[in-house]
Amino acid sequence: MMADEFDNVTPLRGRGMNDSASKFFESFTPAGDCVPDLNRPYLIKGWFDKGMVSVLYGPSNVGKTFLALDIAHAVSSGESWGGCRVRNAPVMYVAAEGGAGISARISALDNPKFWLCPLDVSFLNHEGDATALAGAINEMEATHGPFGMIIIDTVAKAMSGGDENSSVDMGHFIKCIETLKAKTTAHIMLIHHTGKDSGKGARGHSSLRAAVDTEIELTKQDSSPVIEAKATKQRDMETGKVFAYRLQEVSLGTDEDGDPVTTCVVEPGEAGQASKKIYVKGAEKVALDALIDVISLAGQKRTSADKGEMSVEIYPPTKCVRLEEWADMCIRKSLSASEGKESQSRAFRRARESLRNKGLVDVVDGLAWRVHQ
Repeated sequence: MMADEFDNVTPLRGRGMNDSASKFFESFTPAGDCVPDLNRPYLIKGWFDKGMVSVLYGPSNVGKTFLALDIAHAVSSGESWGGCRVRNAPVMYVAAEGGAGISARISALDNPKFWLCPLDVSFLNHEGDATALAGAINEMEATHGPFGMIIIDTVAKAMSGGDENSSVDMGHFIKCIETLKAKTTAHIMLIHHTGKDSGKGARGHSSLRAAVDTEIELTKQDSSPVIEAKATKQRDMETGKVFAYRLQEVSLGTDEDGDPVTTCVVEPGEAGQASKKIYVKGAEKVALDALIDVISLAGQKRTSADKGEMSVEIYPPTKCVRLEEWADMCIRKSLSASEGKESQSRAFRRARESLRNKGLVDVVDGLAWRVHQ
């Protein structure tokens, strides 16, 4: 068909085509009329778009839930994530496998704004929980606006009673996810596990990988505390991007027996960091432990919008405290055997500078924070 013949297609309608054929016919568009959409409906730019499906997978105990909560926290608060722009939107976290520990993990976050659904779900029949969950979220949207992301933790729990390796059961699961996506227009993130052979990717039937738009693999070397989340599949975006992080222990308080209760939060790191461990002992260890404790109790994140005492444009990616607060905690932990103020100050300065030289802490304009190795 020549270019000028495109103008003559409309009169061809009505030659006995049925409704299905007419639908296809009316969708035909000259390729030359196509224009690029330069504005993506991103939630986290370069990682997650609204209206897509992603799977975040890795072996057990690699921190999948902690990372998913961190992503939920970023999207629902609008804070940048991994150095990328974030578009603020409501988030629903379906903690089907969270158990009692999910509340503790969420409470460690700084003013979380996303929603939690702690109920089991079954995504083997799209007329069941998928439709019901979508209806409940639609009801919330009347007050809170369109949801940007729905996180399902985990695939195994949502497929309970089904066979992940079955093309039939996985097909039902995928249909449920598509139903949930269609009825909410949200990004659906699935938390999943690797199989016995981690080199083969996410566990279960290959139709899941074919169905998702984004695939994020979590890996961790045994000798390193650094976990890497790598985009191994992006349907319309660049692959190979890496978000590196560590799990930082956070104190929540003490239980009825006086024992400490802790959980973890995600602390961003650098991809490809050396896994060599730096050892500290003596006064260095006392000072480092004191900094960890005071950050847990009184640490705050600083941003470029803050009007605090920092006069330079260097802001830590993690919580920080004033030097005075750190020094006071060192005194409480008996950093120096001497009770003299000058001796205590000297011991603190020596330990602080030693930790800085080892790259374990940083100090700028009277603020101190931990630098993870």
